[in-house]
Amino acid sequence: MQFLFDNLIATAVAGVGALLLIGISLGRAEGTRDNTRVYAHQQMQAQFTEQLEVDLTNAGILVPTGSTAVQTATASSFSFYGLVDRNGTAGLIEYREVAAGTLDGSPVVAVERWVDGVRTGGSAGVLSRFSITPLGAGGSPLGAASLGATRAFEVDAEWVLPFIEAGDAARRQAMRRSAWTTYLRPVGLQP
Repeated sequence: MQFLFDNLIATAVAGVGALLLIGISLGRAEGTRDNTRVYAHQQMQAQFTEQLEVDLTNAGILVPTGSTAVQTATASSFSFYGLVDRNGTAGLIEYREVAAGTLDGSPVVAVERWVDGVRTGGSAGVLSRFSITPLGAGGSPLGAASLGATRAFEVDAEWVLPFIEAGDAARRQAMRRSAWTTYLRPVGLQP
C-alpha cells in the first residue's frame, strides 16, 4: 500500500511540475512573439520614414519651369517636385492619406506614395496621426496660398501597434504607440 501512495504522490508532484514548466514556456513564447511583432512593425516604420525623409530632403530639386516646388498641402494629400530615385530622375511626388479602418476604436490611415501618378509604395494602415506641414523661412506654418515660400517641412506621425497581447493593460498600452516627428530643411528649397 505504501508503494502505491508513494507512486501516486510522485505522479502528482511530477504533474504539477510539468504544468508549471509548460505555463512558464507559454508565457515566454507569448512575450517573444510580441517582441518579434514589434520588431517587424518597427522595420516597416523605418522603411517608410526613410523613404519619406529622402523624398522631402530632395524636394525642390529639378522643379519644372513655371512651377513651385510644393504643389499641394492639404490634410489628406501633400505633393511636391523632387528627385524620385537615386539615378537623378525628377518628378512629382505625392503622399496621400487613405482611410484604413479602425484599431481599438480609433480611426487609422495608410499613407501611399505616388510618383507621377503611379503608386510606388507607402506605409502600413496603422497610422493614427500623420501630417506634413510646409514651413516658411522663419519656421512658421504656411497656408495653401503661400506654398512657393516653403523652406522646410515638419513631419509628425504616430503608429499604432495592432498586435500586442502579453502583459498587463498598462504595458500593452505603452507598447502600442510609436511616434516620429522630424524637421527637414531641403537644400533645393533654399534661396
